[in-house]
Formats: sequence, structure tokens, C-alpha cells
Amino acid sequence: MSLPISLEALRVLDAIDRRGSFAAAAEDLNKVTSAVSYTIQKLEQDLDLLLFDRQGHKAKLTPAGQLLLDEGRELLRNSEKLVEKARQLANGWESNLTIAVDSVLPMNPILSLVNLFYSDTQGQTNFRLQEEVLGGGWDALLSDRADLLIAPLHTEFARGLHQVTLGHVQFCYVAAPHHPLASLNRPATDEDIRQHRAIAVADTSRERAPLTAGLLDRQSILTVTSFTMKIAALESGMGSGFLPLPFAKPLIDEGRLVHVPVDKEREPIPVSLFWKPKPGGNARDWMIKNMPKHIGGQCAHVMNLAL
Repeated sequence: MSLPISLEALRVLDAIDRRGSFAAAAEDLNKVTSAVSYTIQKLEQDLDLLLFDRQGHKAKLTPAGQLLLDEGRELLRNSEKLVEKARQLANGWESNLTIAVDSVLPMNPILSLVNLFYSDTQGQTNFRLQEEVLGGGWDALLSDRADLLIAPLHTEFARGLHQVTLGHVQFCYVAAPHHPLASLNRPATDEDIRQHRAIAVADTSRERAPLTAGLLDRQSILTVTSFTMKIAALESGMGSGFLPLPFAKPLIDEGRLVHVPVDKEREPIPVSLFWKPKPGGNARDWMIKNMPKHIGGQCAHVMNLAL
């Protein structure tokens, strides 16, 4: 007896939900839109269920479709882990290794480490570096969507995980030169800041409640989806906010932003490498061994810049 749903159909369902439309899902899966539509139509026929509400412009799951996807994602994760374990057992090297990197950290040192891995080993591991915001990295690691996490310490999520400290990241409150906060001539108080819009980057968590940082109650907020967008909004004068010092300092040096002294400066935050206490392959072990000395050695000038 054949099952009415395949892993490939679940992948299509997952992509549509993540990307918001059949066309975007097709692009994500390297398929044509008609193939994606056919897969869903056939799945609905086989299951005798309506999976999507087609009344609006956005592909919206029905309650039955949402249930199927929620349970199906667990099947997808388990199937990927099964294949990965088999390949790892065969040669000791993972076929894929995902490293989640919090967006407050510069990516260049991590890219440099991956490049060193390629030159130092004969492993055929494919790396995936995914940028996450606030709780998103923890969500990825704890949900097994990432094998390693480089992020500021969050005590609640870090319980039971292995970790090694890499350094500290400092933050700087900034605004455009023409923003009202830039001309205060004194440290800005919470009340000063509350009178102006904050620019915030959205948490990338999928399965956990989103977190916020550096925001005040009753403050107007413009939420964006990346630090690139946040910097653009800051430069336009649409608001103010904290930036990691490695991102802020070049912009301040170029006169594109100014440092706004505040009464409550954020303390430097420890940054660590985290991983689950379970056996890993050679690539993960190599990263755990080499990351502290490679990236930790660069923290002095990458994460602890001074104005």
C-alpha cells in the first residue's frame, strides 16, 4: 500500500509556506511554478483535503494544511538526519554542516575560517552559513536546523549546551547627522529616545516567541528584516538605534552616522560558539577545535573596537 504523501510533496508544502507563494516556492526549489501547483493539486486529491485557501493573493494554509505541514516538517527533519547519519557513518565527514551566525557579528572571520577548513582538510563537507537575528539562532540550533551557533550568550537557551567563549561584542547608539538626537549636546535619556522612532531588526525565530532588544515601552518602532535595511533606515533619518560597533564605526568614520551618547549604554555582550552535546562528524569537530583560536584571536579588533 503506497502512502498518499511523499517527502518531496512535504518539501513543496514547506517551501510555499516559507516563501508565501507558489511562484516563490518554485524559485526556492528550482522548479517551474506549474510543477509546484501540480504537486499540491495531486496531494489534495490523494488526501481528499483542501490544503490552501486560494481566496487571497498570498498562499494561506487551511487548518488541515497547517497541521499536515507542522507534522510533516518533523518527518523532513528526521529524514535529513537519517541520511546525514548514514553518510557520516560511512566516511566520518558530514555531507552538510550548518552554522547559524547571529547578525550582530561580522561574517568575514567566519568566512575566513571556512576557507581555512577547505585548505586544511580533505573533507567534502558543504557548508551553510545562515544569518539569524536575536532568538533565531537558538531556534535553529535547538530545532536541529543548525549544527553550530555563534551568538551572544542567552542563559535560558544555553542550558545543557556545550559552549566556548569567543569574545565580546560592543554596541553603539547611532542616528543620522540630521536626526534630532544627534544635536542634543548631552547624553540622551530614555525619555529623549522614546520621543523618536526606533529602527529594529525582526527576530528570525520560526518555532519560538520572538525576542526584542534595545527598545523602550511606548516607543514607535520601524521593524526591518536585516541590518542592511536597518542601516539604510538609520542613514535616512527615519529613526535611531543600537548597532554593533564593528558595523557602526566605519559609518561614523565616514560621517554617515553619528554616535549618540546615552544615559544607559549597553554593556559588551559575550559571544560564544554553542553546540548540542551529541556525537558529531569530523567537520563539526574541526570547527569546534579551530574556531576559538581563529575567530577568538580576531575578536580583539573585530568585536572590541573602540570609538
